Order: sequence, then C-alpha cells, then structure tokens
Amino acid sequence: HITDVDVDLKITPHQTLLNGRCNYSNSKSHVFRKGVSLRYSGLFKYTDNIKKNAKPLALMGYDISEGLNILKSVSFLEDLNIKIHPTTNEKQFHKYKKCNWNYIYSDLYEALQGVSVVFTPSFSGTALEVVAYGVSTVIIASESSLTNPLVSYGKGEIWDIAFNSDDARRQYNELLEYRNHNPKRVRDVACWYKENFFIEPTEENIVKAFELG
Repeated sequence: HITDVDVDLKITPHQTLLNGRCNYSNSKSHVFRKGVSLRYSGLFKYTDNIKKNAKPLALMGYDISEGLNILKSVSFLEDLNIKIHPTTNEKQFHKYKKCNWNYIYSDLYEALQGVSVVFTPSFSGTALEVVAYGVSTVIIASESSLTNPLVSYGKGEIWDIAFNSDDARRQYNELLEYRNHNPKRVRDVACWYKENFFIEPTEENIVKAFELG
C-alpha cells in the first residue's frame, strides 16, 4: 500500500506493477503499470466442469490454528478433500480430521477441477483466486481475525464469510443452491474478479510488463 507521503519521502520503488485493474493504493503521485504473475496462468484455463458428486475442498494455509478452525467449522460435512500447505503436514490436522476425509496433493487448479464449494482461511489471498476461477468460496474467519481479500461484489452469490460452524453450514448450502439456480450470474461475477484483479501472463503481456520488447 503506497501513499503520497511515501512518495514524498522517496521510500517507494520507482514504479509498481499491478496484476489487474484494481489499485489498493490511494497515491496519485506514484507510477503504477500493468504487470503479470506467472502463478496465475492456470486461472485462465477454467472450463466450467462442475460435477454433482464432487467433494467440497478445504484449502489449508501455513497457519495451523486457522486450518484447524476450518476443519472444526466444516465438521457437518461427510465428505471433504483437504489440500494442506506445503510447509505443514497431515499430523498437524488430525485433531479435527474425520476418517472419511481425504488429503490431496495436486496443484491448486487441478484440485479445483469439478469442485463447487471451497473453504479458505480468512487471511489467504487464495480466496480471491478461487472466486475468480469460478468456484464458490466460504471464508472461515474468527471475530478477532479477519483479513478479507475480496471486495463486496458477489457476496452471497459466489462467496461469503463464516465465523462458526452454523455459519459455514448455512453459507455452504446457500452458495450451492445459488450457483445451481444462477450459473450465468456466478460465471459473470467470477469473470468480473478475473478481469479486475488478474492479467493473463501471455508472452505479449509479459513483454509489455517488463519492457522486454
């Protein structure tokens, strides 16, 4: 986050590349340009192949307590796939893991294939990525810890926030029902997030971003 004061004090970079149209800064003096991130190349390959029998997915972050809070909050689910952060291990989540829940180790976009609803921690920017990919997202937060990477657009349509198990159950069911009855609206909201927060890392965009031409 860059302010005009930062620019005046000469403590900013000469310019900042943004991976999308949305600018989180309120500085009018700093130079912002379009950038790209190779991480998000899979985001632009979504094929809308939601499967009726696909298990919901829980995405664990590096914070163990946040991950345990997710598993505790979704205990109402009989089936669940869990993707843990590479800096953690399965043993750290045994406290709340049910025996019929499965760990998966594919990359994010492979894990998202066919999934209707994902649960993420509140501090993770992955929630923004998942919503832009077109998958409904429930952010599991606590009253003392909430860092929401999303803007208000699409709340209750493709994403929502849960502070306890009752919230998680209700929003899981409501988001599922909404996407079943409003698939085009869900796709439109996802496209809005993709267009405003991400730039496809094509060769042309990479050349422009880093002035390689």
